[in-house]
Amino acid sequence: MFLLLIFLTNVNAETLLKKIEAANIIVYYPQEILIERGWTNFVTFSVNNSGEVILYNVNALVEGDYPNWFEFQNNKIDIIPVNKKIDFVTKISIPAGTSIGSYSFSLKINSDEINYVTDFIVRVFENRDDLLLYQIQILRNNLTELQNKVDSAESLGVNLTSARELLLQIKSELSAAEEEVHNKMYTQVTETIRDVQKLFIEARFEASNPPRPIETKSSQTFDISSKDVFFMSLGIGIIVLLAALIFLVRKIKIENKIRLPNLRLRELIVENKRLKEVEQEIEKIKEAQSIIEEESKENMISKESYDELRVKYQEKLLELESERRKVRGY
Repeated sequence: MFLLLIFLTNVNAETLLKKIEAANIIVYYPQEILIERGWTNFVTFSVNNSGEVILYNVNALVEGDYPNWFEFQNNKIDIIPVNKKIDFVTKISIPAGTSIGSYSFSLKINSDEINYVTDFIVRVFENRDDLLLYQIQILRNNLTELQNKVDSAESLGVNLTSARELLLQIKSELSAAEEEVHNKMYTQVTETIRDVQKLFIEARFEASNPPRPIETKSSQTFDISSKDVFFMSLGIGIIVLLAALIFLVRKIKIENKIRLPNLRLRELIVENKRLKEVEQEIEKIKEAQSIIEEESKENMISKESYDELRVKYQEKLLELESERRKVRGY
């Protein structure tokens, strides 16, 4: 009996170790949170289960200089299925008497299978002008860095005309954003900054994927000949593969007739369980929507934060409603 207990303990320990090794997550979080003192905002930390096992009892916690600044709507999730992403939304409130400067914090994500820690900064500003001008300056620094990379590539003969045009557009947009700040056009400057961020994505793509040089006539002839050989080989391979697949399908067709009812029963059990989880997520999103509606009415959050969260919640609800219809089958 004693030897049996030792054996079972070793088996359980080995199973747990394999489960932990198969666990992995990708966490999406802002490395730097910008906020005015005396103001309230909302921040989202997203956890994507990128591992091979389900995560149970997932908790999110913020530690650092002033952890009481953070208030999670819900910092505990019972389960995160594989390849699913869950959002932890927290309200951050900065007391009016807080000194201007940077404050260090750590985000901790813990579950039964994995522990994760990362650092981020909360940068507190005296007013909105200072905050927006800081954002614009960061974008100008990024522009200079990207311009240097484009210059280096072009010096080697790489054609980056498209990227260069986008960089000029970014520079113009940043100048416009700076002017909008001075004119107190806060809603417009926020939109301009978002447009600049999109332009950066395009510019980085163009810089990383320059157009290929025009091929010479001789190289084109060689390529055509190579393609002919390749497609002929590919066609023969496809014919052989189709023949093998037809044989296998016929072979397992009878087996599937026996296994299909049992498989469908298990699928129904899994689907019913997922349906319950989806409906619970929908309720949580609706509760979060009610919270930001009330806080918007009481002017506890900025219009920009409210609009951003409202759109995010609406998109999440549409996604969950679509998944619920898919699980239900109608």
